[in-house]
Amino acid sequence: MHNGRHVKYYLILIGTALSVVAVSWVLLSPGRQEVMANNRCSRSCTIRHVVIMIKENRTFDDYFGTFPGADGATTFTDSSGQTHPLTHQSDRIPYGIDHGAEAASAGYDNGKMDGFSRIPGAIQYGRDWSDSQLRQQDIPNYWSYARHFTLDDRFFSTVRGPSFPNHLFTMLVAGSVAANPYPTTSYVGCDAARGTYVDSVSRNGERTVVQPCFDYKTIADSLDAAGLDWKYFGKPYQLHSPQGYLWSAFSAIRHIRYGPDWTKHVVDYTQFDRDVRTNRLPPVSWLLEPAEVSDQPPYSVCQGENWTVQRINEIMKNPKVWRNTVIVLTWDDFGGLYDHVTPPPGPNPFLGYGFRVPAIVISPFARRSRVDHTQYDFTSILKLVETNFGLPSLGSRDSRANGLSNSLRLDQAPLKPLVLKPRTCPNAGKAAPFQLPLSWFVGVDRRHDHLQLTIRFSGGTHDALGVTTRTVFRTSNGHVIPANSLTAGDHLTVRAIPDPVLPRRYLASLVRDRDVVWRHGGKGIVTSVDSQDTSFTVNRADAHGRIQTSRIIDLSRLVTGTSQVKKAGALKIGLRAQLLGLYNRRTRTYLRPTTTTLFGPWLRMKLAWTPVEPGHHLLIDVRGWPAAPIAAVIRYPGGGSASFHSKAGRAGNYTFRILVPLQVPVTHRAMGRVMLHESALGVERQLDATFDLTPVRLRIRASRSVVRPGGSQVISIKARPHASVSVSLRWSRHSHWSRVGRVSRLGRLRYSFEVAHGLKRTTTIVVHARTSGQSAAASFTVAVRRSSDAPLEHCARRRASRSLSKCWHRSRPD
Repeated sequence: MHNGRHVKYYLILIGTALSVVAVSWVLLSPGRQEVMANNRCSRSCTIRHVVIMIKENRTFDDYFGTFPGADGATTFTDSSGQTHPLTHQSDRIPYGIDHGAEAASAGYDNGKMDGFSRIPGAIQYGRDWSDSQLRQQDIPNYWSYARHFTLDDRFFSTVRGPSFPNHLFTMLVAGSVAANPYPTTSYVGCDAARGTYVDSVSRNGERTVVQPCFDYKTIADSLDAAGLDWKYFGKPYQLHSPQGYLWSAFSAIRHIRYGPDWTKHVVDYTQFDRDVRTNRLPPVSWLLEPAEVSDQPPYSVCQGENWTVQRINEIMKNPKVWRNTVIVLTWDDFGGLYDHVTPPPGPNPFLGYGFRVPAIVISPFARRSRVDHTQYDFTSILKLVETNFGLPSLGSRDSRANGLSNSLRLDQAPLKPLVLKPRTCPNAGKAAPFQLPLSWFVGVDRRHDHLQLTIRFSGGTHDALGVTTRTVFRTSNGHVIPANSLTAGDHLTVRAIPDPVLPRRYLASLVRDRDVVWRHGGKGIVTSVDSQDTSFTVNRADAHGRIQTSRIIDLSRLVTGTSQVKKAGALKIGLRAQLLGLYNRRTRTYLRPTTTTLFGPWLRMKLAWTPVEPGHHLLIDVRGWPAAPIAAVIRYPGGGSASFHSKAGRAGNYTFRILVPLQVPVTHRAMGRVMLHESALGVERQLDATFDLTPVRLRIRASRSVVRPGGSQVISIKARPHASVSVSLRWSRHSHWSRVGRVSRLGRLRYSFEVAHGLKRTTTIVVHARTSGQSAAASFTVAVRRSSDAPLEHCARRRASRSLSKCWHRSRPD
């Protein structure tokens, strides 16, 4: 009875406990329930988390060639069979080295492993960067992981080629992709732009071209089928924000990219730390980093190592996560760098196995301070996941692969976490995107919807520069310009990041053309116009007065500044041109867009005071180039000429006041010629104009307007030099005076005489002068004073001035 009561008591107790557990499960948040469910292991709960950290572009010898106990190398053999030491590599390689399939074949050289220096980009600034390596002091934290945990020195990349196919093999085993997509953009896989393709090589060597969007079965599909969570910590697709997207390899799997898994499992890498801290790390996760901390040349290795240490530290600082986690830290491909071990043949001999890449297994269950010589590749990671979680194989490659079992020992005492301190980097002040070495613009390569520039570095290497919607082009003085302002041969300063898709290609954020400036060009002179009126040249002076010839190729913004220039056929040699726009100092060319304002000819003249007689002045108003020398030549009828020299003022204005010599033989209306010559900005300009000449007009003048009888009078005559002139006057009906004289060479003739005494009344005397074909007259008044006519002299003056009314009123003549 007691036994029965005890049994009943225990049954009640067990039922109560189960009820409490059930209630507790219900009270848990849905997210917490999911975490607990995801942490269930199908075979063993010893390993609950597998974290696959994939970095970029390094070989085993590059990082661990000097590691004790590992199969490393400190020397290399060149194609001539000579052995050389691997040089010490700096934290940054100046720029990326080609690591595509052809570059890998060059380094492989049919298994001799002696062609790495022939890889494009290996020689930079006269140094062989491919045949160099880092040492312990350069990557001390990577070495600390290798010393404390397990270092694999026979871990090969699956494909002897670049990043894209190797990233695919971290999640699937099917397909035969051999290269990166091309022409490259910032996105790969199903997100790549239209017209993007990738090379595929079958086992019989048949090469085809396919789009980089597939429907192969992946390890994620196996995890989904088993009800196990997974996450791909990378950079999800974001329109107009490609940087950091990197190799989001699941974007190349159509049913994942466009299915619910994409939004549920492909997340931003910044979420990784949060998931670790909150115990939400899934059973399987891939962790990819931003480009600037990926270790990919030319980025800083130190900064990449620090980023990796920070992520691993987050795992080690959480005991609940660390005690059940395996971290596989590896690199995707060789990056154009040397490794001495010949890769073994792979299932597809045309894809081979690639060169060795570093791989470190970091876990409480990693074999302590062990160098594992077992052959592995990326499918070995798939085999580890499948074995640990009881998943089926994806194919023959992963079923036959070694599953990192020799790097782990589940029955050992768990290793303690190794929390490391990030270092102070030698290039800490250099943030990505970084500035490329000085380069020269070669040309534009436009394929489909892609635009890329070809640039040349000082060593002669030609690389590609990808242009995105966010790439900014600027002049050397900071003005934003269109991309088509670049001219082949221009010096460029570029800020960019390495393209994660193609080697020796960069994605530019800023391109500064050091030869192009935004210039207020001032005024110049049009010196030539091409036959199609599509371009013209202008001479102008720089700040030091030196003459510069510039070519203008943009006529879309041609403006006429004065009425002297009409829009149709506006371009003419000699016009003044004011320039404002983009100017290439190297080619001396104004580029698009350039505003060109055309004014009238730079040399103009205007004649005044015409027609002109000999002995009078001709006025020539000149508008020329400021401070330019001007020469004027005057040609007269009969062959005479005169020349004058001067310099235009600061405003370009000058006036010639030229006295036409009396000796010019003009007997009837004739024409003279003015020839104006100016030299400005190395350009000669000449203008001709004519002016009218009239014969010298006969002129006569009495020196005194009023004179008394017996007084003296002077008659002045101006006429053509050497002309014969007769002069006469009449004192009364019976008395007159006359003379005939010859004009002097200066055109003057003078007579002095005494006024007759016999005049009885105030009289106006008219003097007549005659010469061939001309006559003239002058008058003066002889004033006779009477007592009854006191104001007579006053009246004579008024008569002479033709104001006679009051005079005659006051004093009437007899």
